[in-house]
Amino acid sequence: MPDLASKPSTTNWADDDDDSGFPAPLVTSNPDGTKTVISYRVNPDTGKKVKVTQKIKTTVVKERVNPSVAERKRWAKFGLERGSRPGPDVKTTSVGENTPLKLIVGWKESKEEKVEISKAEAAKVKAITCRTCGGEHFTSRCPYKDRLPTADVAADSNASTPRTATPEPSAAAAPTTGPAKSAYVPPHLRRTGASGGRGEGEKMTSYRDRDDSATLRVSNIGEDVTEDDLGRLFERFGRIQRLYLAKDRETNRSKGYAFISYYDVNNATRACERMNGRGFENLILRVEFSRKT
Repeated sequence: MPDLASKPSTTNWADDDDDSGFPAPLVTSNPDGTKTVISYRVNPDTGKKVKVTQKIKTTVVKERVNPSVAERKRWAKFGLERGSRPGPDVKTTSVGENTPLKLIVGWKESKEEKVEISKAEAAKVKAITCRTCGGEHFTSRCPYKDRLPTADVAADSNASTPRTATPEPSAAAAPTTGPAKSAYVPPHLRRTGASGGRGEGEKMTSYRDRDDSATLRVSNIGEDVTEDDLGRLFERFGRIQRLYLAKDRETNRSKGYAFISYYDVNNATRACERMNGRGFENLILRVEFSRKT
């Protein structure tokens, strides 16, 4: 029968005595007001017993507070906090960030300056006047830009068109021979000049006679694009005379193409070079000069 005493006894770590044989920490007060604490422990790296000497210095920090705040700190706590130490307890109180209050002098003057700046900005907004209808909006966003000419264009046309005196019928003119015909004459043929052509101001312009040399055709446009979007995109290259966006009658959404006319051909050329092949609303725009069909 084997001897049980010869077998090594296996002990549980929980059965070990907490007393490791180390002496209790020794605290000594020094003449300079510090304390020296001497303790012993086992170095986990080497497994050897080491002596630890700590020198502790206690510093008293004085803080100036408001007398009323200091008085409130001495109040006795009540309820569930009865008997707790002074000050907020992290278990029952959440302390936020300290927000300093900065008092400045002349805050009324700064407020008056802000009011004056807002009035100046409002005056700038009111100073915007449409050249087409005279409203308080940009000319490129005028709802009547396709129906009414702008003031600049009307002034230029009046300045470039000289006034000619109406020739009075001379008494020495040869009388027409033969009886007068009472046949119907169309309105555009009633006033004729000396050369038998149409009179000034009687010629009616048609789609064929319209000058589209400064008109661009923009295609590959998204369905959600509006005329305002195209106006803001193309008006930086020059003054826009006419903007037409093809829309579906049922959904009122873009069909994918538009026509933009400038007053100057150079502006249209620059817009075509800059905007052709540019990405807009996840699509690549195709900009080219419009061609009559």
